[in-house]
Amino acid sequence: MPFGLAAAQNPAIYHTLEEELVIREHGEWQFGEVGDILADTSGNIYVSDRYYGHIKVLGPGGELLRAIGREGRGPGEFQDLVSTDFWKGELLALDRTAHRVSWLDARTEELLDEFTFRPQDVRGSNGTPYQVMGVGRQPGRCRLLNPSAGCKP
Repeated sequence: MPFGLAAAQNPAIYHTLEEELVIREHGEWQFGEVGDILADTSGNIYVSDRYYGHIKVLGPGGELLRAIGREGRGPGEFQDLVSTDFWKGELLALDRTAHRVSWLDARTEELLDEFTFRPQDVRGSNGTPYQVMGVGRQPGRCRLLNPSAGCKP
């Protein structure tokens, strides 16, 4: 092979998929642009929706329980919700356009704290968006993680 490239052969890997849950949109609500999907210890499912600017909370059976946040520029509102994560019962939400991370109580929806950051901190040098990784509720202790750079929490 040219340029010192070698061909590698991998053994075939097979997976069996089993359906566990089907979530169907209803006339009263729908998904826009789904981002992160998280589950809490009670089996509730948190789906960040960039299009609608909120986080849909679904019960273990897939029924809509509530929405956290809404589209807007104020506290607890989102313009471009790009990443979410849990940290000790709190929900972290990264808004790329507002240059803000919001800490929310996942059970009560209460806005606990927010902090802003510089726009250049939201994208890596290769242009890949960062994700938020919760490691505490202080600006210096929340990590913005660029998955394409191979960073680990």
